[in-house]
Amino acid sequence: MAEGQTEGAMDALYTIIVECEGGTYISQVNAKDERQALLKWCQTFPLEDKVPQNVKPLVHEVYTELTEYDDEITALNGLVSAWCADQLFNDKHTGINIIKTAP
Repeated sequence: MAEGQTEGAMDALYTIIVECEGGTYISQVNAKDERQALLKWCQTFPLEDKVPQNVKPLVHEVYTELTEYDDEITALNGLVSAWCADQLFNDKHTGINIIKTAP
């Protein structure tokens, strides 16, 4: 078994696409499901060099919604392995798309 993996479900590759503050940010993470993918994104996204300082607080907002308020991740109608999470950030709608890219 690979380092960091546990028995049971294998991690899949997820692509996270975020539109925020006039920019589009694309990241990839390995996770067991879409919720875990978004939580893992919260850990890795702020570390990426390309992320402007004014966008990094979005991570705290998303993490809080997922962990404290059990916010929903919505499956996209008519699509397979694609979800979205909406977030209000700086009084603006922020779209977060989660796509299971590889099993």
